Amino acid sequence: MNILVFDIETVPDIESGKRLYDLAGLSDEAAVEFMCHQRRQETDGKSEFMRHYLHQIVAISVVLKTPEQLKVWSLGDAGADEKEILRRFFEGIERYSPTLVSWNGGGFDLPVLHYRALLHGVSAPRYWEHGDEDRGFRWNNYLSRFHHRHTDLGGPERRGRSRVYVPSAPPGNGRQVRVHAPLSASNRGHLGRAEDP
Repeated sequence: MNILVFDIETVPDIESGKRLYDLAGLSDEAAVEFMCHQRRQETDGKSEFMRHYLHQIVAISVVLKTPEQLKVWSLGDAGADEKEILRRFFEGIERYSPTLVSWNGGGFDLPVLHYRALLHGVSAPRYWEHGDEDRGFRWNNYLSRFHHRHTDLGGPERRGRSRVYVPSAPPGNGRQVRVHAPLSASNRGHLGRAEDP
């Protein structure tokens, strides 16, 4: 069994924000301030955390465990191209068909990966597979809510408790147990603020 633990790091997508809000004449700093202001207005002052489609991926850190090896690395550096980061991430899924493990990946990381892959035209056939080409993915794929190909350790209930769906038996029999685990990590947003997306 191959396992890929991952976490994305993002910054505001300033170019998309400038296009969306017609901010062509503003500096990057002023554009980010405007985008944060817009988000505060949308959330009645509760959050500046950008919507999924306004996050640009600057790095993806991964741990890959295969029967033969354990590797730890990050995709992306100071001058990295987002499209290349995405291409390499989805290439790994294509090659290894791993079980994905994340912290709030279903609520943040995967939706951002979806938007950014679509934006850049990055192909990811194995990731989007749902049983048409490989029948083994029909009831166990990366996209369905109840499956074994993605384990989200920090699901949507992030205010003090988290639902973690853990297989109670080998994959394929459909049984799962809901485990409640108190959160021990901080709830810091990717802009360095303690806010929910």
